[in-house]
Amino acid sequence: MKKLLGMLGFCGLLAIGAQAQDKQDKPAQGGPKDGPVVGGYSKADVKDKEVVDAGQFAVKEQAKKTNSKIELIKVVRADRQVVAGMNYKLRLEIKTGDQLSQVNVVVWKKLDQTHELTEWKAHMAKPKK
Repeated sequence: MKKLLGMLGFCGLLAIGAQAQDKQDKPAQGGPKDGPVVGGYSKADVKDKEVVDAGQFAVKEQAKKTNSKIELIKVVRADRQVVAGMNYKLRLEIKTGDQLSQVNVVVWKKLDQTHELTEWKAHMAKPKK
């Protein structure tokens, strides 16, 4: 019995050592070259129809909420996340009156194909060094 337990313990240590060596030989998972993280956001094409539709919806909704005229100039950046439907996290270039600015928005496309604007924030550019 002692020999069997000793042998099992030895095999367990070998397996742990092999896994540790395997991890040292491979780069860490979840990095940018490994693709999207499950449940996380992944890059999306700014010209994708679904992305542009989400951007147009966000601008239309915000214009309605604020009773102002807002025009979508272009989608600057886009990420998407699979949820119960799809979240689109976008940076939009917009025009309000004759003022150009950028905003960060999140649009949720629900399973029934309707949209909801869940976030609208002014984009604060980071100072260049």
